[in-house]
Amino acid sequence: MGKRTQKKANINLRFNILTVLIYIIGIIFIAQLFSLQIVHGAEYREESNTRLTRETTLEAARGSILDKTGTPLVTSKMEFSLEMYKSKVDTRKPKPSNT
Repeated sequence: MGKRTQKKANINLRFNILTVLIYIIGIIFIAQLFSLQIVHGAEYREESNTRLTRETTLEAARGSILDKTGTPLVTSKMEFSLEMYKSKVDTRKPKPSNT
């Protein structure tokens, strides 16, 4: 019976060590999550917002359309400027109109 008791004690010891390691890893993960969300959350959110903002100028794909004498019939020029802010976009579904 001595061997059986010793085997059982070894299994219990291994189980206890494994349980303690899992708890330690869980505590480390929770501490990291707390640090990311609560401690540094505002600065990471601000950094994310600045990365999402960019200004680009898109040139027209075509040039001017000229007649056979070289007089421009149609020219390309920019007419619209679009600004979109992620924080101001309404993602709710629009209400149907009664018209």
